[in-house]
Amino acid sequence: MENPSLRQDEKARLAALLDAQRALPQLVRHLSSGLVQATPDQCLAWAGWIRSLQDDPAWPILSPCLDSSRSWPDVWHRARQAGFSPTTEHHQAIFFTRLFEIALEEERLEVARWAWREAMTSWRSLSETNYLEEVALAGLADLTEAQKAEAISGLLDSTFELLQELAHPALRLSHWEESVSRRPLLHTMDALATTGEFFDDAPAHPLSDGIRAAAARVTSLLCRAVHEELQRHLDELALAEVDRKSVLRVFDGALHRLEELRFPPELDGAVLRRGLATVWGIREIGREEELDLLSDMVTRLRPCAERLLDAGDDDLFGFQGPIADLYVFEGEDHISRTDKEESFRRALQICPGHRNASKLLAYTLLDLLHMELLKITLVPGAAGLGSPLKGLVQPTLEKARQHYEEALEIYPYSKELPVAREALEKELARFGIDDEPLPEVPYEDQ
Repeated sequence: MENPSLRQDEKARLAALLDAQRALPQLVRHLSSGLVQATPDQCLAWAGWIRSLQDDPAWPILSPCLDSSRSWPDVWHRARQAGFSPTTEHHQAIFFTRLFEIALEEERLEVARWAWREAMTSWRSLSETNYLEEVALAGLADLTEAQKAEAISGLLDSTFELLQELAHPALRLSHWEESVSRRPLLHTMDALATTGEFFDDAPAHPLSDGIRAAAARVTSLLCRAVHEELQRHLDELALAEVDRKSVLRVFDGALHRLEELRFPPELDGAVLRRGLATVWGIREIGREEELDLLSDMVTRLRPCAERLLDAGDDDLFGFQGPIADLYVFEGEDHISRTDKEESFRRALQICPGHRNASKLLAYTLLDLLHMELLKITLVPGAAGLGSPLKGLVQPTLEKARQHYEEALEIYPYSKELPVAREALEKELARFGIDDEPLPEVPYEDQ
């Protein structure tokens, strides 16, 4: 005798299949902007999506609009606000991820952007539940918790590998002095930016952790490719013979790709280090004045340093010294003593105790001390303190003393300190000011 409950289940399954055959082609067409057409086999495979949707609060919003294109994608946004179950979100995460891959292959940028944002929305929703562990992998009872976490964390690895494979040729590394292929790079960088928007601050979860790691791998691989190509070009430069324009062209090629990759700190740091090493190399062989590169290199590298400073402690770690080197170079290139002082102070602020910054700031302060003393050279001695010139003499000597004491504190090894101390003492004595002796120079005889 036939079991009535079995017959009821068969009818329910059949009804679901019929609903899927009717609704899925329309839903897929709307969600893919016509890029994907659902075949009968796909309708059969995706029947579970429709069955799950029909139990969601979103279905009464979607169902009446399937036959019309006029209300899309607004209908979909309203449906999202109404809510989807984790089961539905799982189906949609898979669908939109696949749609994104198809849109990349077809170079449909707008569809790709839409699909990836929707995919990230669904994957983020799933990362906030235990659905994947408890339901999606429930049939794999022999997996340990660690193996389940590993399986979940790698769900999107192949998609991120596709992004990397798309972007790498677009960098056109073998055509270093030419522009990149912007469109494929735009696909990749938009996808990475959207991924960060959804997952940079997502709570720890195997899925979130896996997506963050996969996105970071793509960025790191692209950065490494640019860095290695930059190094290859630099290795081919003979600094003893190279001309200025050739050096700048090499770095312009790297900076162009850095911009197209949207300034990842990893590559900012690599370009900064290579640029500084090149400047040092040219200085060591005595061609600095001949090539006159310093100003151009500082101009090119300063934005890298500033972005690293803005990026936060994690990205800045290990780069304080090189960034300070850059500001030292900047100070050396300035003509104005005030500008020099500002750059050297900036270097010391970034990297306290930086030797060259300390030495050059001390030298600049002592130079400013002598400039202060020049202001009162023609003022008569102690008598001047009782004259209208008193208002000039005392502040000038106080400022000169401040320059001396600061220079002594930050770099007591300066060979200019004894000369500056003698000049300042002479002026203090000339005006009869001996309230407080000047600090001694500790290394004067060394």
